[in-house]
Amino acid sequence: MEQSDKRNKYGFEEFNLGDVWRYFGVSLGNIRSAAQMFGQRHSMRFKVRQQGKSVLVERLA
Repeated sequence: MEQSDKRNKYGFEEFNLGDVWRYFGVSLGNIRSAAQMFGQRHSMRFKVRQQGKSVLVERLA
């Protein structure tokens, strides 16, 4: 799978400012890395944190 496909599979392009999405069954590192790469290419900022068994991703800018 190409790197760009990995970034798109999490649906970051569908985030609106202030949205918080919860992901289950993925590692914090994978989501953080994908969000960082997607954000750099599309001028977006994300806050990624773990809460229990899920990973929360919030679009900041």
